[in-house]
Amino acid sequence: MRCAQQALKDTGYDTRAIDGQMGPATEGALRNFQQAQGLPQSGNLDQQTLSALGVEGQGDATSGSTSSGAMCQGSASSAKSSCPAK
Repeated sequence: MRCAQQALKDTGYDTRAIDGQMGPATEGALRNFQQAQGLPQSGNLDQQTLSALGVEGQGDATSGSTSSGAMCQGSASSAKSSCPAK
């Protein structure tokens, strides 16, 4: 979840805190990103949205549980991001 939040922020979508939690700001940012990408606007972090963000290795992307030390490399605007699975 943190990597997806970072990728959203890097592409100009404000999730507020990058805290690994699916709060209202993250859901709103996801919906806006999904709309801009022509994806279904679910507000959920599904595989299609992860791919569009360029994020890989999320494990259970919707749980918000990643290791606290997980670092994201790259962003949707550059190379694929890669976060360690939980």
